[in-house]
Amino acid sequence: MKKIFTLQGDRYVPISSGRNYVFRQYDSIHSFIKRNFKEDVSSTLCKPIQSGESITFYTEKTGDFRPFDELTPAQQQEMRIAYNAILHTVHLKCTQYKQSSDSDYSAWAETLKVVFDHDSNMLFSDGKQLAIVWGWKFRLKANYFLPFESFAGALPVEENSEEAVNEPVPDETPEPVEEVPVAEEPLAEVPEAEVEMAKPEIIEEPIAEPTAEIVEEPVVTKVVAPRPVPVVAQKHWFFRFLDA
Repeated sequence: MKKIFTLQGDRYVPISSGRNYVFRQYDSIHSFIKRNFKEDVSSTLCKPIQSGESITFYTEKTGDFRPFDELTPAQQQEMRIAYNAILHTVHLKCTQYKQSSDSDYSAWAETLKVVFDHDSNMLFSDGKQLAIVWGWKFRLKANYFLPFESFAGALPVEENSEEAVNEPVPDETPEPVEEVPVAEEPLAEVPEAEVEMAKPEIIEEPIAEPTAEIVEEPVVTKVVAPRPVPVVAQKHWFFRFLDA
């Protein structure tokens, strides 16, 4: 592989997709692009290799690659046309991927849109071939951007038709990676979505009606006193003698 460019991590800010730095997902990104795009797209993306705070980019292409600003004006325009055509092709498919019901396709669409971006790309060329250094905020859009009519002639015919782009064949979902500290400027925090708090559901439990307490009255047994038996007084024996 041929060395293209080495950058210092403290001079640029890495690009993230969600909470992951895309430059550390090169293998899965390159594999996905190779499966779903033509070679003129997959071969332009340089491979980053990190060593401490330095990241060196390599290409599999042969040639004397130079920075974009060292090319002749004619070469620069030729590379602008080729580069903008590639971005258009990638972003067109990303639009199709986002319409898929598969969440993996939507994730790939978001990743590819930040990988192929005017402000996060740096172009190198040998005058005929294009190599893209990517994954960091270079803010070079003004150097590379062209309106659609300026590069439309370089697009494949099928991209101007109304036929839907085929769904991608995902190699794997982008893997989460450990973040690398950057000295230049902090990554923009992604605002958390405002979530409307659901009101707690109040469940009214039925209130049981009070049950009248049944008090058992004690059974009172009436004791009927026996009637007194009249006592007949006995006469003295003397009076009984007189009666006789």
